Amino acid sequence: MIKTLVQIYEVQEPAEAEAIVALGVDHIGSVLLSNDSWKVESIRETVHTIQRAGAKSGLIPIFGNEPNVFQALDYYQPDFVHFCEALPIFPGNKETPLRKIDALAALQIQVKDRFPQIEIMRSLSVPQQGVGRESEVLNNILSCTKLLAQFSDYFLIDTLIGN
Repeated sequence: MIKTLVQIYEVQEPAEAEAIVALGVDHIGSVLLSNDSWKVESIRETVHTIQRAGAKSGLIPIFGNEPNVFQALDYYQPDFVHFCEALPIFPGNKETPLRKIDALAALQIQVKDRFPQIEIMRSLSVPQQGVGRESEVLNNILSCTKLLAQFSDYFLIDTLIGN
């Protein structure tokens, strides 16, 4: 039987992490909200509390600045990093989406090279029905997934509200 993983965000304090681990949650994530003030001691202690309790700690950096992402991963040492940037799934100019996917893949490759012990989770935003050109959107989602699969340990399916 396949086990369903339970994941909860945004846990920023050690006491909250302890309570959530006690409930049996598998993955617990914290969020780094600022490119300028990414170093937060309580989040670091939260990550370590989660790990000591036997759950996996995750980190979402809400910034894509490579040096800061690398510094944050080195500082926090989470079990996985969760990248949530919106993927270019809507029809349009093919050149711009390819450049964006290349940049996202390049970051993930660098994370894998520098931090082989840290897994990578990639969010896949799926729009609600009725966005139009749904078969093209679906093909774009599948193309993005295929390109990023070799550099991702997990995919998280997330509903995209609006476009």
